[in-house]
Amino acid sequence: MKFITDKLYLHPTYLGEGFIHFFINLHRILLFTLFFILTSVPIITFGASAAAFNGVLREIAQDSQVKCGQYFRLWKQNFWRGIPYSFVFAAVIFLLSLPVSDSFVYYLSQFCAIMAFCLTLYYPITCNSEKNIARIFAYSALYAFAHLLQMLMMLSIALIFLLIIAYTSEFLLLLFFPVFYFMLNRIVLANNKEIEQRESLNSENISEESEIENKKEKGV
Repeated sequence: MKFITDKLYLHPTYLGEGFIHFFINLHRILLFTLFFILTSVPIITFGASAAAFNGVLREIAQDSQVKCGQYFRLWKQNFWRGIPYSFVFAAVIFLLSLPVSDSFVYYLSQFCAIMAFCLTLYYPITCNSEKNIARIFAYSALYAFAHLLQMLMMLSIALIFLLIIAYTSEFLLLLFFPVFYFMLNRIVLANNKEIEQRESLNSENISEESEIENKKEKGV
């Protein structure tokens, strides 16, 4: 009998594997981070850059070989689909950078910014598997709610990282995106692996049940 690994993304072996993949491929990650920064200079292309960046990081998170051309192919493929996300991300940054005040409008703006961030958290990842923009937004929001604890964990990590950047150096912002997106892709891969384990276990149980039924019918 096989058992499903619960919360695989928190399993020590899976976490250790992630660290190994990250540091072994650190030179590739830094190169793609440079591509990500350069192609995000016009803010309108940030969405396409984020989608392409997540596409190559997903491969690296699995320790797969990735060529430089794959980033630009994904960037071109997601150019139009990335534009709406560029506006959402720009709005989030704008709202979070508003001067602190005790007004209701300020707290409402911060709530809206955090909600927009959470609901579109998986947008750059979904871009690489879905073409319809409305569906990308819908799937991203549904995935976030379906994995609420993971979303809150990533939100906490993002806020902590941004607080560190605010009180230290803005240079650390360059490290935020590769670390954050790498972790996000590792979590998604873990979720997919759990689904595969579940499906495999269900098919095995069905096979065992049918085999038992056949033996009963044959009188064995």
